[in-house]
Amino acid sequence: MPKKERSPPSEVHSALCTLLEEASRQLRLPKEAAPKTIEIEARLGHIDESGSFSANIGENEFLSMLGQLNASTDRLRDKHESLYTDFMYNTSRDDKVRTRVTFCANGMTMKRETITKNCLFRVTCTSGAPGQGKGQLALRLQLSEEISVAPDNLPVLVQPSLVRDVQRKTFVFDSASTKEQVWRFEGSRVRSGVRHLEAEQSKHKSLELELELEATSDYFATHAKKHIASSMLMKLERLCNTSWDRVHRIDVGSSLLPEA
Repeated sequence: MPKKERSPPSEVHSALCTLLEEASRQLRLPKEAAPKTIEIEARLGHIDESGSFSANIGENEFLSMLGQLNASTDRLRDKHESLYTDFMYNTSRDDKVRTRVTFCANGMTMKRETITKNCLFRVTCTSGAPGQGKGQLALRLQLSEEISVAPDNLPVLVQPSLVRDVQRKTFVFDSASTKEQVWRFEGSRVRSGVRHLEAEQSKHKSLELELELEATSDYFATHAKKHIASSMLMKLERLCNTSWDRVHRIDVGSSLLPEA
C-alpha cells in the first residue's frame, strides 16, 4: 500500500521553526553579566482595522478556553492564580523597563522584579487569504529576551507610560517524553491606564490568553524544532478550534515596551 504523502508545512509552521532556531542560537551565546531569560510565547488576539495585532479576545472565547483548560486532566501538572501590577517606564538612557509587583497569596507580602524586555523575532499569523477572516482569532508568535535590572540601577522616581493590573490563571503541562513542566497556558484579565488609580478604576477589561514554552528545558534542547513547532500549534488549534495558515507580518530585532 503506497505511503500517504505528508502535507507540506504551512508558512506559519516554517516561520515558527525559524523562531525556535533563533531561540536555540540565543541560548548558545556567551552569558552576560546581567541574568537573561529567553522567552517563547504564542498570544491569541485579533487584527484590528489598522492591521495591527490586538491581544484582547472576546469574552465568550476567553471563558470557553479557560473552561477547557480547567477541565484538562491529560498532562496537567499545576494550576494557580496570581495578582500583580506592571509598571512600564523609560530610564534616563531610554531603556524600556518593566517593574512587576506581585501580591502573594497571604495578601500581606509583595515581590518586586524589574526587567528590560526586547523582542528578537515576532510573527503575526491569520487564517485564510488577505482581507478574509475578519473577526477570527489571530496568533502572534514571539521570541524575547528579558534582562534583569538591579534595584541600584533604577531611578528614584519614574513616570510610568503604562500601568497594568493583572489577574491571571496559569495552567502548567508537562512533556510526555521528558516529564518536565514545559508548557504554560496563561489566561489574564487586565485593566490598564497611565496611572495606577486609572488602571484600578478602568471599566474596560482586556481578556488575554497565551501559551509559553520553557526554552531552557531538556525537551527544547533534545527535540527537533519541527516537532516542537507542530506540538505548539496543535495545542493552540485544539484549544481554539482554529488553525492559522498565513503569515500576516514578520518583525525582527524590534525593541518593545513590555506587555506582559
